[in-house]
Amino acid sequence: MNSNRENSTENGNNYRRTSKTKKRSSLIFENKNMPRPQLTFKDTIDNSENVWRPKITEKPNKVKPLAFNLLFTDDDKAIGYEHPYKEELKLYKPPSEFILPDPNTPTFPPSLNETKFTYIDTVALLDELIKHLETVKELAIDLEHHAYRTYQGITCLMQITTSEGGDFIIDTLALREYIYKFNVIFTDPTKVKVLHGAESDILWLQRDFNTYIVGLFDTHQAAKALKLPGLALKSLLIYYCNLYIDKKYQLADWRIRPLPQELIDYARMDTHYLIYIWRQMKRELLEAADEQSQLLLSIFEQSKQVCSLTYNKEIIREDSHMPMYIKSGKTFDARQMAALKMLYKWRDSQARLLDESPIYLLPNHMLLALADYLPCHVRDVKACCYPTPPIAKNNWRTITKMLLSCRQMSLWPKSPSRKSLVDIARPTTSYKLYGFSHLQNISNKQIKKVDNATLSTRDQPDISSIKDTNNNKDISRQLPVEPQPSTSKGVVHTTHPTTSYNVHGLPHLPDISNKQIKKVDNATLSTRDQPDISSIKDTNNNKDISRQLPVEPQPSTSKGVVHTTRPTTSYNVHGLPHLPDISKEQQMNVDNAVLLARNLKYQPDILALKDTSNSNENNNVLEKIEEEKRSEEEIAAISKGNELIEAEMPGKLHQAEEQIEYDTKKEWAKVNDVVVTDHVLLETKLQRKRKISSDKVESNNVSGRTVEDLTKETKPNDTSENKSNLEPMIYDNDNFKKFCSDSK
Repeated sequence: MNSNRENSTENGNNYRRTSKTKKRSSLIFENKNMPRPQLTFKDTIDNSENVWRPKITEKPNKVKPLAFNLLFTDDDKAIGYEHPYKEELKLYKPPSEFILPDPNTPTFPPSLNETKFTYIDTVALLDELIKHLETVKELAIDLEHHAYRTYQGITCLMQITTSEGGDFIIDTLALREYIYKFNVIFTDPTKVKVLHGAESDILWLQRDFNTYIVGLFDTHQAAKALKLPGLALKSLLIYYCNLYIDKKYQLADWRIRPLPQELIDYARMDTHYLIYIWRQMKRELLEAADEQSQLLLSIFEQSKQVCSLTYNKEIIREDSHMPMYIKSGKTFDARQMAALKMLYKWRDSQARLLDESPIYLLPNHMLLALADYLPCHVRDVKACCYPTPPIAKNNWRTITKMLLSCRQMSLWPKSPSRKSLVDIARPTTSYKLYGFSHLQNISNKQIKKVDNATLSTRDQPDISSIKDTNNNKDISRQLPVEPQPSTSKGVVHTTHPTTSYNVHGLPHLPDISNKQIKKVDNATLSTRDQPDISSIKDTNNNKDISRQLPVEPQPSTSKGVVHTTRPTTSYNVHGLPHLPDISKEQQMNVDNAVLLARNLKYQPDILALKDTSNSNENNNVLEKIEEEKRSEEEIAAISKGNELIEAEMPGKLHQAEEQIEYDTKKEWAKVNDVVVTDHVLLETKLQRKRKISSDKVESNNVSGRTVEDLTKETKPNDTSENKSNLEPMIYDNDNFKKFCSDSK
């Protein structure tokens, strides 16, 4: 790096002017042997992380009395104090003379050499300046700040310019405890205070001097509203004043006393043309709004928001080092990141203690180099920190120990345990969701293996090929199968798993095909609404077919509830006669479980049956249960027959009535012929009756039958003969046919 150094002496004080680089020709005036001015301040500088508290004791131009209200976050953490002039800023409205067009065109200010200049470093001169400012309406303000040799920073100069009084520079280091007197002028709402980029200036005035501003016009906000090509003060001077200023003294040490002439001229330029720029911006804002004040008032409103800012100390958080790390563009592992974080916090604590800036104690590039290389010896640490920073001279061993502790850390962050990963991948209540909370037949090892396989094949729907490598058993059948939605007619598929036998702990039973499942579903749909079909029999073969129908599982509190979830002889219904039947003992157990589930109201008797030891009493209880069951079956069959009769009887009766009515009309048409024929037949029959033997006649007399009686009986006989000519009635149901014959 090429450097050009030039030594000069002014007013008996030595200072050095240095040109750092060719690309950035900024000159830094510095005096390394100069004592730090904060050591002579009467007010104590607090660099702790405690909340900063305003020290203002008087409140001029007040609308509301002075009060210090502490602000808190939602979690009751103090974050600062309320702005003392909050109410005054809320009610502020710029005077009409500042929002109306100027009657005269603004005049260009004279040069620096032609303008009066006053350097103020005593209280008497400060009081004269305040009296002068009370007579003006417009004033431009700027501050010069230093932050390299102090933790929070200090304000070294204040520049003020008025059209009537010229340029003023106030030595705020010498008059630090008297600057608060400017509150009388700065909070006066009848005066406009012009600043450029006032965010930092507002905070510095509060922190160092307890001074506040009401009635601000920020030229930076106006430049954004006017959409000027440049927003910096240098650009505004070129645009409005056609002046070019060199920012070569921007990084100068403003603590130097007495100030070199170059720095004085540089400081005066910041405010000398600012009032003229404000007037030009005011005219352009009014012209842009067609002589309306809305746009101009918006700038005053934005400037008011800038004045509402309050100063708070910087707080070091866990991620405060991240902006520096991101800006560096480096890539650190866990050890390097831990070293960077540790060194950053340690440097900040030392800077607070010594009231020095962290960059002065240990520059950022050295901090990053130490975290990057992690040197383990003092000589290596010194090699990373060249030239030696001030803090490292007496802390080589401390820095080395911190880096060694980071070297001993794990290279990668500790990963979560395998158990936590399995818990995340597998729901803890998956069995309960499918109604299988009672199943406990899967070991933890098998569950872990299935979980691992599920993690690796999460997007694969089929895990039927997963096996237990230890026992060489297929364990996928031991998991509940989630029902899949279906739009087909066989909606029953959504109500039960397709591998229910495996879920119920019956892996020895063979799987069934889809066609067989559809048969089961159809049978279930056809018998879903029937209350009890246990007594229905096949009338052709006189066989009980109730066991060939699927049994709907019933809730039970017994241990054998698994048996109630599958039909006992479902293979017959499915059309699977080739499958092996279960043993009689297993079927008896299933039947007992079904009996328990269906006859819960007889549970007390069954429990009593288990407790008693007398065989006669047991037989009585069983007989009682069988009788009651038989009676219920008979009642159910009768009720079923009644339902069938009620369903078919109205139609049959209506058909019979129509047939009888039709035949009656047909017979009445032939009534005359029928009457003659009937008389002839009657006489012939009476003659035959007279030839009967006396014994038969006597028996007929004993039975009370006479000729008149026979005459009376001819009419119903004729009716029966007519009815016999009717066509036989066709019955749709055998039970109805049987019922009709019994009733006759």
